[in-house]
Amino acid sequence: MRRKWFEYVEEISDELIGEKYLERKASCAGCLIGCLHVAKLKP
Repeated sequence: MRRKWFEYVEEISDELIGEKYLERKASCAGCLIGCLHVAKLKP
């Protein structure tokens, strides 16, 4: 089995992507779950 590791694999975790790109969490009116995540790419 061949395995290849990317040089910057630590920068691809969901936590780091959320910290870098997640603008805000939102929810429907009257809902407490907040399942909508609004993100944008920052330069």
